[in-house]
Amino acid sequence: MKRKEIRVGEWELDKYGRKFRRVGNAIEYAPEIMTTGGIVRADDLEAHNERMKQERERQEQERREKREKEPKGRCPLKHSTIVKCESTCVLYDGSGCMLASGRAETDTAGKTCPFTGGQCNDVCMLYVGGCMIVERLRKGNL
Repeated sequence: MKRKEIRVGEWELDKYGRKFRRVGNAIEYAPEIMTTGGIVRADDLEAHNERMKQERERQEQERREKREKEPKGRCPLKHSTIVKCESTCVLYDGSGCMLASGRAETDTAGKTCPFTGGQCNDVCMLYVGGCMIVERLRKGNL
């Protein structure tokens, strides 16, 4: 008994963009693999994995750069209203907390007090033309 020869056609794209070929009287679609990034054709899987790897590396690099720019540590004052050391705090000297650096900024008006959460102004008993804690730090008396 003679076997019938089956013709295998070239790969084509259907109207939905899916890859297929004609095998005899049937249509065979290229294998597709379900990934976390969506459905990927088997022949594109390696390129897809490389793109995903590059994207993860790019995101990790962005996170690393963001962490390096952020001031480090939480405010140690027990009842501080400021969670992270930031430029709105009276004790912030441009690079971090004055209590840690020993450097002091002189202009404190309008900044946030880590003790009360209020604005640094003449309503506070420590305010004498500026925060006296900052002034003492500046003079090295604290």
